[in-house]
Amino acid sequence: WEVVHHKNGIRDDNRLENLELMPTQSKHFTGASLIKKYKSLEKRIIRLEIENESLKSQLNRSKQ
Repeated sequence: WEVVHHKNGIRDDNRLENLELMPTQSKHFTGASLIKKYKSLEKRIIRLEIENESLKSQLNRSKQ
């Protein structure tokens, strides 16, 4: 009843270093949902950092 989890989310990447055996389906969903949330937050941070730099640049131009 174990579930094989693909660490990088690519289901046809069956390299051993990409596979993790999960004891149950519910544990798999918990881990997978945390990874998905983490990646989503990481992308949001990157977008906000880019926006922040752009706003700093605009502010510096308006001061000149």
